Amino acid sequence: MGVRNVLRLFMARLLGSCWVKSGERKLGGKAEAMPHRMRIVIVAFLASVAFAQSADEFDAWMRTIDEKNQSVQRNIADKDAKAAAQDAQSLQDTFKLVEGFWKKRGNAQDAVELAQKARERAAEVAKSIAAKDFDAASTQSIRIAETCTACHRLYRPLF
Repeated sequence: MGVRNVLRLFMARLLGSCWVKSGERKLGGKAEAMPHRMRIVIVAFLASVAFAQSADEFDAWMRTIDEKNQSVQRNIADKDAKAAAQDAQSLQDTFKLVEGFWKKRGNAQDAVELAQKARERAAEVAKSIAAKDFDAASTQSIRIAETCTACHRLYRPLF
């Protein structure tokens, strides 16, 4: 069961057992309006849990990108087209997730653009591999790493 499902179950039980209707709490047989401070605490808690999960996913994506970019460079050097193409596809997919993360987070258009650029470069790696142009693929894989460095200069550490 994922973190979100556990949180939903917890909140359903919490709200179902003590709420009469939205914004009211039952105490001693009578309904009493929920204090504003309590609503703020609940919202802040839910937001922090959701953000933590996003942060965990983001960290996993960063590790995947690091591993796959090193792997694609090794596979290009070994002229292993099949493995390099799989790594390039994984990089494209992961950069798409990173791009979505930054769009959702907002106020980071340069990070969105860098993720797009890295995804395009991973696509160029795949295209070069398909054409058996391992020199061009190698150049593009190095450019992916350069794009990562540019983003990390602006946003690392993220949390």
